[in-house]
Amino acid sequence: MIYTYDSTLKKPHGDWRSGENYAIARTVETVLEQLLEYKKREGREPGNILLLGRFGFDGEKLARSGLFEYINRGSRLKSVRYPQLDITFMTAHSSKGLGYDDVIVVNGKNDTYGFPSRIEDDPVLAFVIRGDHSMNYAEERRLFYVAMTRTKNRVFFIAPEQNPSEFLLELKRDYRNVQLKGDWNEEGGVRLPRKTCPLCGYPMQLKYKRAYGLRLYLCTNEPELCGFMTNDLRAGKLSIQKCDCCQDGYLVAKSGRTSGYFLGCTNYKPNGKGCNRTIGKRRFYDQMGYEWEDAETFSAQTDRMRGS
Repeated sequence: MIYTYDSTLKKPHGDWRSGENYAIARTVETVLEQLLEYKKREGREPGNILLLGRFGFDGEKLARSGLFEYINRGSRLKSVRYPQLDITFMTAHSSKGLGYDDVIVVNGKNDTYGFPSRIEDDPVLAFVIRGDHSMNYAEERRLFYVAMTRTKNRVFFIAPEQNPSEFLLELKRDYRNVQLKGDWNEEGGVRLPRKTCPLCGYPMQLKYKRAYGLRLYLCTNEPELCGFMTNDLRAGKLSIQKCDCCQDGYLVAKSGRTSGYFLGCTNYKPNGKGCNRTIGKRRFYDQMGYEWEDAETFSAQTDRMRGS
């Protein structure tokens, strides 16, 4: 079941019972009330309840609402309205391999810190599927599957009316037994743009690479299919190369005052004592067999890659 809430931001002079945090917590209360009704009809005890967030601060938001509070700074949460319930909060990743009587997933929004997460350098992704890019957000889909399978009973999702998770939109569209309690925008709100590889179109991930001493944009496709990486997305298809002159340097994207983007060695020194190896953009494109981009096409592609 999917329960929705009004995600309107708290007004400057609004009381504590306004804003997104309170709306989420109040909706969780509604779910708990409904869950108790189900258990009563079935003649069963409530059992243990797992509240799942995509991030740890999803639990902090519940606690800040005044409707929930952490017990002894642990993972146990107490509902002010239903203090007798056994409630545990954790992230979807931390829940792997565990089982509970019922599950409530609280972060069902389409946002940078939503589910799926759109953070480019999310450390959690290193612990999930490596290299599976058969569909969009493959790692996030696996985490979402983990969240849904922590129980054999009921799973409840909490989502905003204005900008629900695309995963939830897919569930509602593809499975008739998924019930929507409330209203939402079927268009899923505004989809946030992602930086994509100029060679294969896969998402780019921003990571610090110690070997280069730089933060680089890396293609998330299989390395044997596409190993594109760059320090500047505006440079188009100019990919970092090992320097063929000094051997211990790398050719990275640089911008000249009049010549535009080119590849220049990281061992370059203004005093002339370093490595002066450069490769112009047009020459690089010719070497790699890339089609030359006119200024208008390149500008449009750069805008898409930069997410602007």
